Amino acid sequence: MTLGFAGCGDEDIKESDCRLAEYRWKFKEYVNIDNSIFEITHISINDNSFTISFDNDGTFVAYCATDWFRGSYAINGENITIVPKIDSFHDKNYDPYREKYIKENTDYYQRIVSCSYYDISDNILKLYLNNKKEYLLFNALRK
Repeated sequence: MTLGFAGCGDEDIKESDCRLAEYRWKFKEYVNIDNSIFEITHISINDNSFTISFDNDGTFVAYCATDWFRGSYAINGENITIVPKIDSFHDKNYDPYREKYIKENTDYYQRIVSCSYYDISDNILKLYLNNKKEYLLFNALRK
């Protein structure tokens, strides 16, 4: 399967498609569509913890508490396909306490790669999963 990405110079690309790559996105919370917030422990141990960045070339990199992963993404309207590289889940820094972060890292990874829709408004990114019944909410940060 080949995924394509249309660049921001293309006429029929929505502004939100370009804004996806304009920012680095910081995870804030995991929300059910009825706006109840699910508890996901996410411990920010540095500025990159629980962020995701999309590039105009169709690639992304996401950081968990102590790990990171990368891959490709494609957008089509409000649909987004996020495909991690199989070998890309890496420990960023040696952390003797890494074991305590495994659940947070895995939860974040599994939710990111399960997203299939997205929306950007007011510098907030929502990545939807579970047929738009839940979403990951991110705040925009400058790259």
